[in-house]
Parts: sequence; C-alpha cells; structure tokens
Amino acid sequence: MKLIGPRDGGRADFPRLGTRYILRGEDTGGQFALIEHQIPPRALAAPTHAHQHEDEYSYVLSGRVGVEIGDEVVEAGPGELVAKPRGIPHAFWNPGDEPARLALFIVGASHAAVPGS
Repeated sequence: MKLIGPRDGGRADFPRLGTRYILRGEDTGGQFALIEHQIPPRALAAPTHAHQHEDEYSYVLSGRVGVEIGDEVVEAGPGELVAKPRGIPHAFWNPGDEPARLALFIVGASHAAVPGS
C-alpha cells in the first residue's frame, strides 16, 4: 500500500503553472502518471503541443480551464473531464478571474513521467 498525502510528490513550479507530480510514469510501470496543476487567473498554462505516446485527461477540481484540442475550444469547470488524445495538438489556460486547479492523468506514461513528450 502506498499513501500519498496532499504535500507529497515532487514540485516543478513554472511562472504560469504550479505542478505537483503525485505519481510519475516510473511509479506505475509506465501505465499512467497523475499530476496536479494550479493555474493562476488569466494565464496560459501550456501553449499548443502534442504528445506522441500519451493520452492526457484533465479533471477540473476548481475554477475554469479553457482547452484547445485540434480545431475545437472548450471550457470546463469543476467535476468536468477533458480528453486530449495523443497526436492531437492541444493547449490549456485559465480563462477566469479565480485560480484553477486540475488533476492531469497521463495514460501510457512509459516514455515520459511528465507532460511534454
């Protein structure tokens, strides 16, 4: 059994994106990774990019998150899940005036423990 608390995991805080690595790909035998993102108001969290080997799922915990996936743009709120398939360019941001927080699930995390591969 492994218990991971709210302060556990490695951190990598970027100017527009607070990141906590709850589970890395190497922790799950390359099956998936779980990351928590905190996005300040009106901030671009990640510019357009695509993953070659991973599918990415964003579950919004609080605030609002805008996501561009290919030619589509959606906005998601608490309790909503956005799927970003591998090979499809996507970007995400906080369109609101309040901080946003999301859980990011990366499926097929054998090639990378963090987004951006």
